[in-house]
Amino acid sequence: MKIYQEQSGMVTLKGQHSCILAIKEAINVISGKFRLNHGCYTPDEGTWLSNPAGGRKAHYDLEEPKEYTITIDIQKSFGKLN
Repeated sequence: MKIYQEQSGMVTLKGQHSCILAIKEAINVISGKFRLNHGCYTPDEGTWLSNPAGGRKAHYDLEEPKEYTITIDIQKSFGKLN
């Protein structure tokens, strides 16, 4: 998984990619579609593919042209941030 921390604050993704984005304020989708996934750690596979519990959303589908401000409740699963 790549960690994108661009100086300009802009990231261009083509095709299917997984990455960690350091978001501080908002996500502005300029072109295309973007799916933000919120996963919880599962020790069975050592991945963050489980859906978050407690009614928290697992997926946010974002489309152009719009700016999104999303509040995500980050908790821990098996001692790891989700």
